[in-house]
Amino acid sequence: MSCVTCRSRKLRCDRQKPLCAACGKSNRECTYVERPTVVPTKRRRSKTLEARLALLEARLGMGIDMTSAPSESPATVNEMEDTIQKIDSHGKSPVKTSDLSLNDGEDHLSSATSQNRDCSSPIDEDFTSQEIMYSRVEKILPPTEDQQELFQIYFDQIHNCIPIIHKQTFYTTLKLGPDLGPPLCLQYSMWCLSSSVTPKYTRMCEIFYQTARRYAEISEAKGIDEAFTVHHAQCWHLVSIFEAQRMYITRAWMSAGKCVRLVQMMGLHRIDKHGSYIGIIPEAKSLIELEERRRTFWAAYLSDRYASKCSGWPMAINEHEVYTKLPSSEYAFENGEEETSISLIDALADEGAANLSSPFAAVILATTLLGQVSMHIYNSERPNASETPGDCEFWATHREL
Repeated sequence: MSCVTCRSRKLRCDRQKPLCAACGKSNRECTYVERPTVVPTKRRRSKTLEARLALLEARLGMGIDMTSAPSESPATVNEMEDTIQKIDSHGKSPVKTSDLSLNDGEDHLSSATSQNRDCSSPIDEDFTSQEIMYSRVEKILPPTEDQQELFQIYFDQIHNCIPIIHKQTFYTTLKLGPDLGPPLCLQYSMWCLSSSVTPKYTRMCEIFYQTARRYAEISEAKGIDEAFTVHHAQCWHLVSIFEAQRMYITRAWMSAGKCVRLVQMMGLHRIDKHGSYIGIIPEAKSLIELEERRRTFWAAYLSDRYASKCSGWPMAINEHEVYTKLPSSEYAFENGEEETSISLIDALADEGAANLSSPFAAVILATTLLGQVSMHIYNSERPNASETPGDCEFWATHREL
């Protein structure tokens, strides 16, 4: 910057300090005005990072090569890049929210809405890096109409096979927003299964699956009791089903195991046991909530049996330690009516299958018999060839089954 004297006299200044050549020749005072250094504030840095993160997510969702030139990207990405440049140069974030449609085969999610992302809140100085990572996780959701369609597909096509979520309660709590409603990990896991059976959204199922796992793992890493709810167990169950369908055997085994451990931590395997309640979640406040917990446990029970049968690895739930009654009828579940159900032990007794009140309970009984047969085949001591049927425990169990 030229000195004050040369600027006022409109002379060329060589900008030498402390005295330029022009001021030295004319014997004038030579002073300089220091340009203030712009120090990026925490708010400006956070907005820059958020904008860059949105750009990265949009590119990944659209399947764009990260090494490609900006001119090859869609207009939306170019707008994001312009926004980032404005943030870097002016420190202001002209937030513009717009939903990116999932229709017409476009493989991307919507940009963050003002409801789900608060770009104006600065990062607290006392935050640790882990708290920043988990507290400022992005919440990028599909457009509202696509969400509603995917939920409808789930309850029309998936729910009949996995009746563990009460439809009316789910929609009611969904209106409470992302903080009070069902966790995002559950919503994404539902969208994952819905998109896998619908040609319109098939290309999105892997994105929904990865996002569901990420949110579930973030909740798990928080390490507080609030992060472990029935919804999280339902999420891991749905995730394990998708992984099994895709033949991700190891991941399906691990996800089913997480679901099992969650329901055991919450005491869902002993809901109907006489005595005080033991678990990390409060007692159920309604018949619908109680029945949903029962069904979530039995879903975990089925996952445990199926995962063991497919992998050959041992089961994690001992059926002799289960004190939760079998699910009631679908009508009673949907309408919140009290209905007497039977235990698994009673169902395994003679003529016990005739007392089952729902198809879900019948599937549980059949899967239990499958597990018993598997244990009989793989764990029982095989008889010698010289032994005759009826002379050993193996054949006694064989006849009983």
